[in-house]
Amino acid sequence: MVNQSKQFMGMKIKIRRCVLINKTDNLIISGSDDLTTKFWHKQYQWNCQQTINDHKNRILVLSITEQQNKLITCSEYKSILMIESQESDRKWVVKKRIVVEQYGLRLCFINDDLFAFQPNNRQYMHTYQIQNDQIIKKSEIDFQNSPDIYSLFSQQYIQEKHLLFNKNGFYVHIIRQKDDNYFIIEQSINLGIQNFYGAVSEDGKQLITWDSLLKVIQQQNKNGNKIQKVKLQKRKKEKISVKNQQMELYDQEKNLKQKEQSKKSSLNSEKLLINRGLSLLRQRKFEESIIQFDKVIKLSPSNDEAYVNKSAALIELNQFEQGLQVAKIAIQKNPKNDEAYNKLGAALLNLNEQEEAILYFSKAINLNPKNEFAQFNMANLLRELDRPKEAIEYYNNAIKINPIDIEYYMEKAFCLQVLKKYQNAIKCFNQALSLNPNEEITQTLLMNKGYSLGCIKQFQEELNCYNSVIMINPKNKEVQKLINDLKLKINNHKKPNDHNQQHEKKQKIKQVPKKKNNI
Repeated sequence: MVNQSKQFMGMKIKIRRCVLINKTDNLIISGSDDLTTKFWHKQYQWNCQQTINDHKNRILVLSITEQQNKLITCSEYKSILMIESQESDRKWVVKKRIVVEQYGLRLCFINDDLFAFQPNNRQYMHTYQIQNDQIIKKSEIDFQNSPDIYSLFSQQYIQEKHLLFNKNGFYVHIIRQKDDNYFIIEQSINLGIQNFYGAVSEDGKQLITWDSLLKVIQQQNKNGNKIQKVKLQKRKKEKISVKNQQMELYDQEKNLKQKEQSKKSSLNSEKLLINRGLSLLRQRKFEESIIQFDKVIKLSPSNDEAYVNKSAALIELNQFEQGLQVAKIAIQKNPKNDEAYNKLGAALLNLNEQEEAILYFSKAINLNPKNEFAQFNMANLLRELDRPKEAIEYYNNAIKINPIDIEYYMEKAFCLQVLKKYQNAIKCFNQALSLNPNEEITQTLLMNKGYSLGCIKQFQEELNCYNSVIMINPKNKEVQKLINDLKLKINNHKKPNDHNQQHEKKQKIKQVPKKKNNI
């Protein structure tokens, strides 16, 4: 499963929620916030062959049978769709809509005629049986612990062991399938936090979880005994935009601790508390940062900056509705706070309310034209709406405000590629490369620059770009294939039209718009 835009072989597939790939790697099925289920087939490149629009809210999870001919999906609406592949024309058709009392967070086929379903905010899980084209609720498994509201950690069924792994609340429940489709809870592992991701190895022997609060990976065996606990590498630096006066964080922390130790009124210092919260926000300790901002709000309910920063933390936790409400409070406290409108726009965008998001990004820009994050958010939104010319104007604004941001040049170049302005795109890629990006981004830039060079028939320069990628990552098989194909074309003196056709099969990597939450 992914929660971002993704690109395969020259086609940008905007997947904002979930994706699965079939056994033969020639079919991708995606579910998105735009309410669509899309079926992507691979020939020379990935193409969307079919779209199903029967869901009434954003799609959260997909599951396909072992025979690859039945699909179940659920969204933030009280129904499950059963979709089947037709042998005659390979089209997928919605066969059943199952009405449920609460929308689902996760579901999974156990066999071709049985699937499990975990409802939102419930302490139990259901199984459903498919019998004679009817879908019947088979059983209910009661977990007797905290319910769940996070659509993280997909259900996984290990066929060989007859084990179903299901997250609910603080727990990962390991459920064994007995004879006659009877299920028992074999073990429940308490992770101590609800907001965690996870995956299970194919043999069911290893459970890996990502703790969003402690920022650690935990590896456990089937019996729940901890084997290894390692801190992850720090994520790449996020952009921070705040209105507070800049101070040395070390001095702030030292000053705050001294005041706490001497039992003075340090908690009354709004500035210190806000900056402490911002420090936690930079470290991606979102829950802890909210505690600091709430202290400020308790001390000073009119402090709009505390609400703005709390909204940022909530959005990072994917609590978009809560983030939206807190941003609205910030606007009530201070109608001229441009960053509050930007936060509100970011929350609305994540809730798939694009047109309304445009209004609030515009308001933020009108209040403060130098708000580079609002300019960048507006550009990304317009790009998602297939309005690349307008998007470029806002990318230009962001670059004018901050001419050393790699992302701004890169995303602008992607728009120029869509408009087939390859010369201008190459200039943007060169500008981004001159800013010393990390190795991963450098490969992305070189791949896309090479693609653009090929589109204007500068094949030797294109080849140089791909060779530079290989120098960075010699194991990049995709780039090696592009190099071999390109050399063959050059050596055989193929017509340019043939080469352009080959370019249509190439991959432009990671054209992923990022929504600036300005934490």
